Amino acid sequence: MNQSTRRCILAVFAHPDDETSAAAGTLTKYAREGVDIHVVTATRGERGDLGTGDLRIERRDLPAVREAELRAVLALYGVNQPILLDYHDQELITADFATLTQDVLRAMASVRPEVVITFGPSGISDHDDHKTIHRAATEAFHRYRYTAVVAPRLYYVALPPEVAAQFALHLHPSEMTVSVWKVFQSC
Repeated sequence: MNQSTRRCILAVFAHPDDETSAAAGTLTKYAREGVDIHVVTATRGERGDLGTGDLRIERRDLPAVREAELRAVLALYGVNQPILLDYHDQELITADFATLTQDVLRAMASVRPEVVITFGPSGISDHDDHKTIHRAATEAFHRYRYTAVVAPRLYYVALPPEVAAQFALHLHPSEMTVSVWKVFQSC
């Protein structure tokens, strides 16, 4: 397939499950339409909850469990297997920012997306990992766009203002602008 007919989305998130809570519908919709979808996940969520209900997971097993869940859900969506960056959960803010940005840029250069989806400035939940991956993905995007064959677009995860108010979320205006209903003009 030549570059003019190829359609590709790259989603960049901090943890396994961010892609689901932030963009599952979008990723699934476009995967079903034949769009090449890739997901970058910066961490394996190793400091997350140790299970729900009666399910309990040992801390040492959590990264493998979260990665397996991520791989399974992406397969269910019809999305490529994840690009894992191997950073540590709840430590993105202290990671070397230049290296993190370069790692995300390397993924963009490899995948060559026309559309990049990531968190906006508040990370929706004000989580430091979400805000850091926003900064790194945005910086990487601005570097990538100068080398891209097709002018790429950057989209932030957004919620309607009434939803943000319902959950007392303090979002940046760019995260409350739910105005894009078609990622690709030809869809």
